[in-house]
Amino acid sequence: MSEQNVARLVDKLSTMRGAALKLGQFLSIQETKLLPPQIEQVLLRVQNSANYMPVWQMNQVMSAELGANWREQFSQFEDVPFASASIGQVHSAVLRDDFPDATMAGQRVAVKVQFPGVLESIDSDLSYLRWLVSASALLPKGLFLENTLRVLGRELKDECDYTREAEMGRRFGAILHDSAEFEVPKVVDSLCSGKVLTTEMMRGRPLSQASRYPQETRDRIAHSILNLSLSELFRFRLMQTDPNWSNFLYNERTAKIQLIDFGATREYSKTFMDNWLSMLQAAIAGDYDNCIIWSRKVGYLTGDESEGMERAHVESMIALGEPFRPDAPDPYPFEHQTITDRVKAQIPLMLRERLTPPPQETYSLNRKLSGAFLLCARLKAHVSCRSLFEAIEKDYRFGPEVAADPVAASSTSGPFSSPGQRRHFHLAFRAQRQHGRNLLDRFPRSKLVLSDPGPASGSPSIGDAVESLSPDPSFSSSIQPTPAHAVESDTQIDVVRAATPAEVSPPPTSASAEQPSMGPTLIRGIVIPLKPPPPGPEECCMSGCAHCAYDIYAEDLEDFHSRLSSVRTQLTQLHPPVSKDEWRTDLLGDYPIAGGNAETDKERKERAQQEVDRVIGDLDPTMKAFLEMERKLKRQERDKAQVQTA
Repeated sequence: MSEQNVARLVDKLSTMRGAALKLGQFLSIQETKLLPPQIEQVLLRVQNSANYMPVWQMNQVMSAELGANWREQFSQFEDVPFASASIGQVHSAVLRDDFPDATMAGQRVAVKVQFPGVLESIDSDLSYLRWLVSASALLPKGLFLENTLRVLGRELKDECDYTREAEMGRRFGAILHDSAEFEVPKVVDSLCSGKVLTTEMMRGRPLSQASRYPQETRDRIAHSILNLSLSELFRFRLMQTDPNWSNFLYNERTAKIQLIDFGATREYSKTFMDNWLSMLQAAIAGDYDNCIIWSRKVGYLTGDESEGMERAHVESMIALGEPFRPDAPDPYPFEHQTITDRVKAQIPLMLRERLTPPPQETYSLNRKLSGAFLLCARLKAHVSCRSLFEAIEKDYRFGPEVAADPVAASSTSGPFSSPGQRRHFHLAFRAQRQHGRNLLDRFPRSKLVLSDPGPASGSPSIGDAVESLSPDPSFSSSIQPTPAHAVESDTQIDVVRAATPAEVSPPPTSASAEQPSMGPTLIRGIVIPLKPPPPGPEECCMSGCAHCAYDIYAEDLEDFHSRLSSVRTQLTQLHPPVSKDEWRTDLLGDYPIAGGNAETDKERKERAQQEVDRVIGDLDPTMKAFLEMERKLKRQERDKAQVQTA
C-alpha cells in the first residue's frame, strides 16, 4: 500500500470503534505481522483512546432506556464514568435505600451505558472493512475474509446486546451460586435494557496484578483458570470467551475470584464438543491419524489438503495438548512453555494452504484457551494439568444430550454444576430503540489503574482463581479498565468515635504483600477487618487515570472504617460485652467510650482522605507533584460536569 492509502485507511479506522477493534482482536490471535505497522498502530490507538459521552448525551441514553426519572432509582450516581471502551462506558452508582429489591437496596452498583449508534453502525462499518481489506489485499486468502467478518459481526452484535449479557451473567451466577472460589455480580433486572446494564459492583484487583503473590498462590490461580476454562467447554458448554484478564478480579478479603463482563459468552453444541474433545484427546495421545480424522469431523480440514497443511494443523493441536500429556512434567511449568510460539510458527503455512475456514465456534474458543495458557506463563505457574483433564474425561459423556437427572446432577464429581444444570433462564427479547450518533463531543478518557482493599498479607489462602489473558492484551472489545470498587454492604451501625488502627498504625510496607497469610483474626467468633494496604508507586501509571489508584485506596479506607465501626459495635453489644482485656487495640483502636458520638459518612470520607494524603506525602517529589496536579484537574472536571447537569 502507498503511504497515502495507508493514511486514508488509518483515518477511516479511527472512526469505526467497535468494528476496527474486533478486527484487531481477531488478528491478534493469528499472526502479529499480517498488517502494515501503521495499521497495527491505529488499531492499538483505537483500543487505547476510548472516550466517554458528555453528561447530556448519557442522560439521553439513560432516559430513553430507563425512563425520564431514572435518577430517582439512585441515591448517588457518578456522571463521569470510571471505565470506557469502544462500545460503552461504566458509571459507579448507589441504589437508594428503599430500592424495591431489598437485597440490593443501598448497594453500590456498576451501570454500563452503551454509546448511541454503535449497534446501528456495525453492518456499515463491516461492509467498509470488507471493501477496504479486499481492495488493499491486506490479508492472506487463508483468513477467509467473508467468514471472518461474518463471525466478527455476530460477536460484536452480541456484545452490544446488554439484555443478552445480563442473561449470560444470570446463567453463570446460577452455575457458580454455591462456589467457594468464584463470585458473579448480581444483575439488577429493573435497571437493565438492551443498552443499559446494571449489576452489583465487585471489589477486587485484576489478575494482571497477581504477579505480586507468592508462588503457591500463583499456582493455585493458574490451576483454577484452567479448571474453569475446561469446565466451561466440557461441563457447561458455555464459555466467557473474552481473554482479557481485566474481566477477572481477585478479592483478597473474601478470597474469591470475581467474574465480570459476559458480553462475549458463547454456547457450544453437544455434537461440536464431542468432536472437538475427541480431536484433542487424539492430539494429547500423539495419535496423528485419529487427529486428522476428528479434525475433518470438527471442520478444520476437508480431506483435500496437502500433507504439509495437515502436518501443520496436527502439530499445532499436539502443542495445545502438551500440558495434558501423561509424559508431560507434573506439575507443568508454564514459565518455560513454548506452546504459543510453536502454534504461531505453523500459522503462515496454514494461512497459505488452508482450504476451508475454521469452524465458527473455534474463533473465540482458541482465543480463550490461548489466553489461559499465556496467563499461566505470565504467572510463572506450575499446574497439574493432567489431573484436571482426567477429571474432565471422567465426567464427560459422549453422544446425544439427555435430560439431566437432578439427583445425578447434584452428585457430579466435578467442582462445578453439571451441564444439565446450566439452562436456568431463557434469553429475553432485544431492545430495539434507535439512537443518534452524535459522539463528537466526547471527553478524553483516562486509563484506570486498580487498587484493592485486601490485606497486604493476602487472604487466608487465595482460592482457586479464574482468569485469562488475551494473546495480545491490547486488543479486546471488552471494557479495559476494571471496575474500581464496590461496596460489599455491611450493616451500618453507629459506633462510639475513637481512634482506630487506620489512624494510629503505620501503613503496611509493600513487602508485606509477599508474606504468607496468617489467616483472619477473630474475637468471639467475629472477624476483625484488616486495613487495606496502600498502593505502591509501581501501581501508579502516571497517565491521568479516570480513577486513580490512590482515589480507590481512599474508598477502600472508607469501607474499612465502616466495617470496623460495625465490628466494634457488635463486640460491645455481646453478652457479656468484650472486656478491655480482650479488646485488641492494635486492630480495633481504643476501647469505646460510653456516650460518644458516631462517625458520620462525611467524617469517614475526610479521615480516609487524610490518610491518603499522608501516603502521597511520602512519595518521591515527582510523583507527588504529578498526583497533586491530577487531583486539581479532576476537581475541575467534576465541577464542569456539575455545571452541565445543572
